[in-house]
Amino acid sequence: MKSVIDELYNGDRSTAIRASKFGAEYKKIFDRVCKLESKLLEKIPQFDALFKEYQNAEIDLASLAYHYEFEKGFKAGAQMMLEVIAK
Repeated sequence: MKSVIDELYNGDRSTAIRASKFGAEYKKIFDRVCKLESKLLEKIPQFDALFKEYQNAEIDLASLAYHYEFEKGFKAGAQMMLEVIAK
């Protein structure tokens, strides 16, 4: 059974906001990353499969780190609320 924190992180319990909007700054950086990736793979096409595998591993690692940080922040917020209620 998933914890409530896991369900919130994955959007399973969210009712108010399902998707966040990214601003112009995010789009600008995302476009830059895509262009750099294309340039890189043009220069070394023989590493295409290895590069994709690297990207997938990097995504898995970042996803795990984001989940951990979300959980840690959520617990800190809950502890603060308990402290506020106790006073």
